[in-house]
Amino acid sequence: MKCQRCARIAGGECCKNAPGATIPEDFGMPETIQLAAALASGRWAVDWWEGDPRPECEEYDQVYFVRPAVTGFEGKIYHPAWGGPCTFLKLPGCELSAEKRPWACRVLEPHDPQPCKLPEGIGNTKQFSACAWLPFQAILSAVADKQVERS
Repeated sequence: MKCQRCARIAGGECCKNAPGATIPEDFGMPETIQLAAALASGRWAVDWWEGDPRPECEEYDQVYFVRPAVTGFEGKIYHPAWGGPCTFLKLPGCELSAEKRPWACRVLEPHDPQPCKLPEGIGNTKQFSACAWLPFQAILSAVADKQVERS
């Protein structure tokens, strides 16, 4: 399995440094049931990209996207992490099944002897994720705000 190879090669460095960003399809968007359940679990958070993530666009001041919580910040719905270990990283690796992992984790490619790399053309996964979540900003905010009210 790809992640077992990564753990052997890089010791899970990506997961220790930052949780992987998601895309709306990870939660079955535009339906909100999976997203609401994920945020209610306390193990997922809403992060944001400062400014408009699209090159040469200035429509947004910030754009929300979803990622796993950073260890120690579980239950915090809105959390703009600059890094930290993913809440799903356990020994011997990710506790999520391969198909349930965030998009950014699924696209990583192991490279001997270096750490994993992203496929060509993706660039920054947070920026890519923020772009993917652009059509769902109102829905994401509404679901997240409802979870904040409940907690």
